Amino acid sequence: LWALAVERTGLSTFGLRVVESMDLAQFDVQMYAFLSSANLGEGLERILRYHRLNHDAAMLGVTRTETQAIYRHHLPGGHTLPAAAAQFVVGVMVRAVRAATDGRAEILEVRFQHEAPADTSDYEQVLDAPIVFGAEYNEAVLPLSALEVPHVKADPGLTMVLDRHAEALLASLPKTEQGLADRVR
Repeated sequence: LWALAVERTGLSTFGLRVVESMDLAQFDVQMYAFLSSANLGEGLERILRYHRLNHDAAMLGVTRTETQAIYRHHLPGGHTLPAAAAQFVVGVMVRAVRAATDGRAEILEVRFQHEAPADTSDYEQVLDAPIVFGAEYNEAVLPLSALEVPHVKADPGLTMVLDRHAEALLASLPKTEQGLADRVR
Protein backbone atom coordinates (compact mmCIF):
# COMPACT_ATOMS: atom_id res chain seq x y z
CA LEU A 1 0.00 0.00 0.00
CA TRP A 2 2.86 2.38 0.76
CA ALA A 3 4.39 1.75 -2.66
CA LEU A 4 1.02 2.29 -4.32
CA ALA A 5 0.54 5.57 -2.44
CA VAL A 6 3.94 6.79 -3.63
CA GLU A 7 3.15 5.71 -7.20
CA ARG A 8 -0.29 7.33 -7.26
CA THR A 9 0.77 10.61 -5.65
CA GLY A 10 4.17 10.87 -7.29
CA LEU A 11 5.60 11.82 -3.88
CA SER A 12 8.68 9.80 -2.97
CA THR A 13 8.38 11.34 0.50
CA PHE A 14 4.73 10.39 0.92
CA GLY A 15 5.35 9.02 4.44
CA LEU A 16 6.85 12.32 5.59
CA ARG A 17 3.93 14.27 4.14
CA VAL A 18 1.46 12.07 6.02
CA VAL A 19 3.36 12.73 9.26
CA GLU A 20 3.16 16.47 8.69
CA SER A 21 -0.58 16.48 8.22
CA MET A 22 -1.79 13.83 10.65
CA ASP A 23 -3.24 14.18 14.10
CA LEU A 24 -1.17 12.17 16.58
CA ALA A 25 -4.40 11.32 18.39
CA GLN A 26 -5.09 8.81 15.60
CA PHE A 27 -2.87 6.44 17.58
CA ASP A 28 -5.58 6.45 20.24
CA VAL A 29 -4.82 5.14 23.74
CA GLN A 30 -1.16 4.39 22.95
CA MET A 31 -0.41 8.02 22.04
CA TYR A 32 -2.45 9.49 24.89
CA ALA A 33 -0.64 7.21 27.36
CA PHE A 34 2.67 8.36 25.87
CA LEU A 35 1.78 12.06 26.03
CA SER A 36 0.41 11.91 29.60
CA SER A 37 3.51 10.11 30.94
CA ALA A 38 5.73 11.93 33.40
CA ASN A 39 8.75 12.05 31.09
CA LEU A 40 10.09 10.81 27.78
CA GLY A 41 11.56 7.61 29.21
CA GLU A 42 8.25 6.55 30.74
CA GLY A 43 6.42 7.58 27.60
CA LEU A 44 8.63 5.45 25.38
CA GLU A 45 8.10 2.49 27.71
CA ARG A 46 4.36 2.88 27.13
CA ILE A 47 4.82 3.09 23.35
CA LEU A 48 6.66 -0.23 23.50
CA ARG A 49 4.21 -1.87 25.90
CA TYR A 50 1.08 -0.85 23.98
CA HIS A 51 2.44 -1.16 20.46
CA ARG A 52 0.42 -4.32 19.81
CA LEU A 53 -2.78 -2.27 20.13
CA ASN A 54 -1.99 -0.75 16.73
CA HIS A 55 -0.37 -3.73 14.99
CA ASP A 56 2.01 -6.59 15.51
CA ALA A 57 3.93 -6.49 12.23
CA ALA A 58 7.01 -4.71 13.55
CA MET A 59 9.36 -4.85 16.47
CA LEU A 60 10.10 -1.78 18.58
CA GLY A 61 12.81 -1.20 21.09
CA VAL A 62 14.78 1.43 22.96
CA THR A 63 18.47 0.69 23.35
CA ARG A 64 20.46 2.64 25.89
CA THR A 65 24.19 3.26 25.57
CA GLU A 66 26.32 5.32 27.93
CA THR A 67 25.30 8.52 26.15
CA GLN A 68 22.33 7.75 23.90
CA ALA A 69 18.81 6.36 23.78
CA ILE A 70 18.04 4.79 20.42
CA TYR A 71 14.42 4.18 19.43
CA ARG A 72 14.41 1.37 16.87
CA HIS A 73 11.69 0.08 14.56
CA HIS A 74 12.29 -2.97 12.41
CA LEU A 75 10.59 -5.92 10.82
CA PRO A 76 11.34 -9.46 11.93
CA GLY A 77 13.22 -11.83 9.68
CA GLY A 78 15.48 -9.20 8.17
CA HIS A 79 12.70 -7.65 6.09
CA THR A 80 12.87 -3.91 5.44
CA LEU A 81 10.13 -1.35 5.30
CA PRO A 82 9.40 0.49 2.07
CA ALA A 83 10.95 3.97 2.24
CA ALA A 84 7.57 5.70 2.66
CA ALA A 85 6.64 3.44 5.59
CA ALA A 86 10.02 4.07 7.23
CA GLN A 87 9.54 7.82 6.76
CA PHE A 88 6.16 7.55 8.45
CA VAL A 89 7.28 5.41 11.39
CA VAL A 90 10.37 7.42 12.25
CA GLY A 91 8.65 10.72 11.46
CA VAL A 92 5.79 9.95 13.85
CA MET A 93 8.25 9.18 16.64
CA VAL A 94 10.21 12.39 16.05
CA ARG A 95 7.00 14.40 15.95
CA ALA A 96 5.63 12.71 19.10
CA VAL A 97 8.87 13.33 21.03
CA ARG A 98 8.77 16.99 20.07
CA ALA A 99 5.08 17.33 20.91
CA ALA A 100 5.45 15.62 24.30
CA THR A 101 8.43 17.72 25.36
CA ASP A 102 7.58 20.95 23.57
CA GLY A 103 10.76 20.50 21.55
CA ARG A 104 13.02 20.30 24.62
CA ALA A 105 14.27 16.77 23.83
CA GLU A 106 17.01 16.93 21.24
CA ILE A 107 16.99 14.51 18.32
CA LEU A 108 20.67 13.76 17.68
CA GLU A 109 20.16 11.76 14.50
CA VAL A 110 17.56 9.97 12.42
CA ARG A 111 18.53 6.79 10.59
CA PHE A 112 16.87 5.03 7.66
CA GLN A 113 17.56 1.64 6.14
CA HIS A 114 16.79 2.83 2.63
CA GLU A 115 19.31 4.61 0.47
CA ALA A 116 19.41 8.39 0.22
CA PRO A 117 17.14 9.90 -2.40
CA ALA A 118 18.54 12.42 -4.87
CA ASP A 119 16.76 15.22 -2.99
CA THR A 120 16.76 15.09 0.82
CA SER A 121 15.16 18.49 1.41
CA ASP A 122 11.80 17.05 2.57
CA TYR A 123 13.60 14.87 5.11
CA GLU A 124 15.56 17.85 6.38
CA GLN A 125 12.46 20.05 6.59
CA VAL A 126 10.18 17.58 8.36
CA LEU A 127 12.71 15.89 10.65
CA ASP A 128 15.01 18.85 11.36
CA ALA A 129 17.84 16.57 12.50
CA PRO A 130 20.96 15.00 11.00
CA ILE A 131 19.93 12.09 8.76
CA VAL A 132 21.78 8.88 7.93
CA PHE A 133 20.67 6.68 5.02
CA GLY A 134 21.62 3.06 4.41
CA ALA A 135 21.60 2.32 8.15
CA GLU A 136 21.08 -1.10 9.66
CA TYR A 137 17.73 -0.06 11.21
CA ASN A 138 15.17 2.74 11.11
CA GLU A 139 15.96 4.72 14.25
CA ALA A 140 15.72 8.00 16.11
CA VAL A 141 18.71 8.76 18.34
CA LEU A 142 18.44 10.98 21.41
CA PRO A 143 20.85 11.88 24.18
CA LEU A 144 20.33 9.51 27.12
CA SER A 145 19.48 12.54 29.27
CA ALA A 146 16.44 13.18 27.04
CA LEU A 147 14.66 10.28 28.74
CA GLU A 148 14.36 12.49 31.83
CA VAL A 149 12.79 15.44 29.98
CA PRO A 150 9.33 16.04 31.51
CA HIS A 151 6.27 15.88 29.29
CA VAL A 152 4.36 19.12 29.00
CA LYS A 153 1.01 17.35 29.44
CA ALA A 154 2.09 14.91 32.13
CA ASP A 155 -0.96 13.79 34.08
CA PRO A 156 -0.42 10.96 36.58
CA GLY A 157 -4.16 10.44 37.16
CA LEU A 158 -4.93 10.22 33.47
CA THR A 159 -1.92 7.96 32.93
CA MET A 160 -3.28 5.48 35.51
CA VAL A 161 -6.67 5.42 33.77
CA LEU A 162 -5.08 4.99 30.35
CA ASP A 163 -2.77 2.23 31.61
CA ARG A 164 -5.74 0.27 33.00
CA HIS A 165 -7.65 0.74 29.75
CA ALA A 166 -4.67 -0.19 27.56
CA GLU A 167 -3.89 -3.28 29.66
CA ALA A 168 -7.53 -4.40 29.34
CA LEU A 169 -7.37 -3.91 25.58
CA LEU A 170 -4.13 -5.91 25.39
CA ALA A 171 -5.68 -8.71 27.46
CA SER A 172 -8.60 -8.90 25.02
CA LEU A 173 -6.35 -9.44 21.99
CA PRO A 174 -5.92 -13.00 20.75
CA LYS A 175 -3.04 -14.80 22.37
CA THR A 176 -0.97 -16.28 19.57
CA GLU A 177 2.65 -17.19 19.25
CA GLN A 178 2.75 -15.49 15.89
CA GLY A 179 1.24 -12.17 15.00
CA LEU A 180 -1.03 -11.56 12.02
CA ALA A 181 1.85 -10.42 9.83
CA ASP A 182 3.79 -13.62 10.61
CA ARG A 183 0.77 -15.80 9.82
CA VAL A 184 0.19 -14.00 6.50
CA ARG A 185 3.88 -14.35 5.56
